[in-house]
Formats: sequence, structure tokens, C-alpha cells
Amino acid sequence: MGFFAVLILVGLFRLVSSSPPPAAPGKIPALPPFSPVETPDLPPFNPPSQPPSTSPVNKPVKIPELPRAIFDMQSKSYFGFVILLNLLNATTKSALGQQVTFFMPSDQQLARSTISPGGLDDFVLTHTVPEPLIFSSLARTPNGTLIQSFTSNQFFRISNIGRRVFINNAHIVTRNVCSSDTIKCHGISTVIDTSMNQTVSW
Repeated sequence: MGFFAVLILVGLFRLVSSSPPPAAPGKIPALPPFSPVETPDLPPFNPPSQPPSTSPVNKPVKIPELPRAIFDMQSKSYFGFVILLNLLNATTKSALGQQVTFFMPSDQQLARSTISPGGLDDFVLTHTVPEPLIFSSLARTPNGTLIQSFTSNQFFRISNIGRRVFINNAHIVTRNVCSSDTIKCHGISTVIDTSMNQTVSW
């Protein structure tokens, strides 16, 4: 046997003798022991002291002083106009702002008017101006002055006849009903005739 053949046989003998014995049939070879991996210490979990709020997010209050104004209207028996305001505040995205003046027809006058459900918004806006005006300010207004209503490009005409103040055709009969600083309201003798409005184009 040659020298290289002897070396090959010796190498094969060493390889076989150094290999682990085969696993017995039906047995799973043992795994090396498990060494746990160290993890950094985490701060303890603290649950929130209060549950998250479930109240609606997008529910802005258009007129914060409206409940106070409604109370004043009810005290002077303008219940019909109060109903219109409550419906408007609950069902529409109207343009009413924080500072307004309402001109309120009596319940009897409202009962004679035809207001469709779709025209509720327009009716209230045609009886509203976008600033708080007390009666003395209206009384000092020069006769024939135009004041803007909440309806786009529509203006009321203020008429001072003696001690009486008219908004178009409607006479102010109950002054300064609302005590709020940002909402003023006055009772008027009839529904405002919007055909008398002046249209101003900018």
C-alpha cells in the first residue's frame, strides 16, 4: 500500500472516530442548554387615571349666550320664535354668529305665517342682523338708514317716525328683551316684509 493510501485511511479513521454517535431510532437528539437573553429593564405600566373621553369632538356651540337669550324671550311670551331658534340651532349649519340682534314677531303673527321646513333657516335669518343693537342705538339711527341682515346682500331700512322705530314694515313694540351683552332682541308688530329689503351689490 502506498504512502498516500495510508494517509487517506488514517484520515478516514480519525473522521469516523471524532463524529458523534448516531441517535437511537425513535429518539430526538438532545439540544444544548438554553441560555436566556438578558433584556433591559422596562418601566412599569401605569394605566391612565381616567378613561379617554367619548364625547363628540365636532360639536361647536354657535351662540354660547343663546340659552340666556331664550330664557328672556320666554319671559316675554315669544314662545313661537323660541321654537324656531331651537329647531334652527339643532338641525342646521346656519351662518348665525356670536353677536346678533333678533326681531321677533309675536306668536299670533307667526301663526299667520307660512314657514316651510326648508325655509326655517331663511325665515330666522331675515329677522336677524349680525351685530347686537339696543333700542336706543336704533332710535338714534338717521331715518332711512340701511342695516345689513344675515341674508346675503339684503338690507333692512330703519324708519324713525316720532318715537316709533320700524324695521321695514315692522314696528318695534317690545324693546330690549334680551339682557345678554352679545345677543339683543326686540319684539315687532308683524313679520318683516322682505320685499322691502334693499339689495346692495358689492
